[in-house]
Formats: sequence, C-alpha cells, structure tokens
Amino acid sequence: MCTVSFTPNPTSDSPFGFTLISNRDESPLRITSAPLENDGQIYPRDEEAGGTWVAASRNGRVGCLLNGAFVKHDRLPAYSRSRGRMILEMFEYEDVESFFREVDLDGVEPFTLIIVDTYGYNELTLWEFRWDYERKHVTECDAGVKKVWSSSTLYSPEIQKSRIEDFNIWTADTLSFHKSEEVLLHPTNGVSTVSITEVKSGNKCVEMTYHDLVIGKTSKSSITCIPVLP
Repeated sequence: MCTVSFTPNPTSDSPFGFTLISNRDESPLRITSAPLENDGQIYPRDEEAGGTWVAASRNGRVGCLLNGAFVKHDRLPAYSRSRGRMILEMFEYEDVESFFREVDLDGVEPFTLIIVDTYGYNELTLWEFRWDYERKHVTECDAGVKKVWSSSTLYSPEIQKSRIEDFNIWTADTLSFHKSEEVLLHPTNGVSTVSITEVKSGNKCVEMTYHDLVIGKTSKSSITCIPVLP
C-alpha cells in the first residue's frame, strides 16, 4: 500500500492503455491471497481485513490504496470499517464523481486512493482521492504524464520528494524501479515490502501480475473488459 506508480502506455490498438504498479509494505505475517476474478473484478485479498489495496474491474476502472493522506496521522483505537474496503465500494458506483460525492467516510482512517478510469474505454482519467479525518480532497491529474506516490505513514516528505525526482528521470522499465534498492523497504519495525502488483490495461483487457516476495512466487490473472458506448 505504500509506493504506487502510473505510466500511460497508449498504442494504436489501445489509445487508453496504462500500467499501474504497487509495492505493498506490510508485515510478512499478514495473510494475503493472490489475485483472482470475483464478480467482474480482480484483486489480491487481505484475509485479515477482507479488503484489498489494488483492484481492477471489467469496466476499465483500476484503484490503488495508500495508507495516510498528506502527513502521518495519529491512529484512533477503533474505526468504523477498513480502508481496504474503499476500492471495492468505489466499484459499486456508476462513476467516480458519484463516489467522491456520496461515500461516507466518517470513522475511516486517513488514506489516499489512486483511481485510473477509462469510462468503458472511451477516455483515460487519473484521480487522487484523499481523506484526512476531516474532509475529502479530490484532484484530477494529467493522465498523459507518469506519476509516483508514496505513503505518508511510512515515508517522510523529503523521501517522497526524492522518490518523485528519481522516478521522473528513471529510463529503464517501471517494474525495475519498483524492484530497486531505493524503493524496496527492507525489514523495519516488522514491516517490509511483501509484494509488487503490476496492473497492465490495454486492448480492452486488464492483466494483473502479482509478485509475492515473501514466498517467492509470481501469479497472473486477467479480465476482459466490456466497452461502454459513449
């Protein structure tokens, strides 16, 4: 849930193609299931909380969660529901704008949700949706430019800024950036990078490749997306 990148990959066959990659920094003891299709969605499942940190739906929408909003926050003794439910709840809405307006976040821990939406493969949009205990912050980003985010709960503003600078000048493939020593989190207070999830969307198909770094296994799952007439 802690380092996420977005890279547009337009082609003649897939003008709205993109790649989203997520490094999950978590306890290696936390039980997680590899991605499977479930009711028109594919995502790895956090068995402890029942949610996920990255998921794709057959309508061409992808969501990825990071813990924290802008700065490291104080945790409360209890919350109304897990942040890991946010992506799955977002898929229940016809469009992301309705989700932004209507979702009730009272009692939810701060988070940042990155959303890539193709609106049924008719356009490409990129959104940042942040919740900081008090209000929702919605930003539409330039979907034609690559971008990287880091969790505010684990990485200082200085590290976040440095990572953006490194990513902007990175010339090799994006997956190698996520596997680099500068990005991988080595065991710190029981937390480390436990997986890397690569989501590739193109030609009306989303492929999710899940690299489980704890057991050293890679698995793939895909879903055929259903275009929506404009």
